[in-house]
Amino acid sequence: MFGVSNFEAGQPKSLAEGKCVMAHFVKVGSRAELEDLEGGKLVEADGQRVAVFNIGGSYYAIDSTCPHRGGPLAEGMVTGEEVICPWHGSRFNVKTGSVMTPPARQGVKSFPVRVTGDDVEIDFQSGTPSQ
Repeated sequence: MFGVSNFEAGQPKSLAEGKCVMAHFVKVGSRAELEDLEGGKLVEADGQRVAVFNIGGSYYAIDSTCPHRGGPLAEGMVTGEEVICPWHGSRFNVKTGSVMTPPARQGVKSFPVRVTGDDVEIDFQSGTPSQ
């Protein structure tokens, strides 16, 4: 697990409610550290546990806790664009957080990821619930 405590201010973004908030991207590792991931990597910040995935050189982040029974998605096997919960086999799309197969009935949040130089950063405050 990789703990993060320092937040970096990003650019303002508009929300559906018409409010403007600052994006808070947090460095969770370097491209070199995340380059050879075979599964996910657990990172934690702002009280959230997020699984980071490298799919073909692009990085994605979703909640790491399976909504079915709390399984650790960061420890799941990745196949294509899906991660399989190691506890009961639910599948989630790592790009969107959508649940693909039961027993989970709902998806998990996905989080914006950006690469700045060699740093991989996640906006923990702008998670999007899956559809």
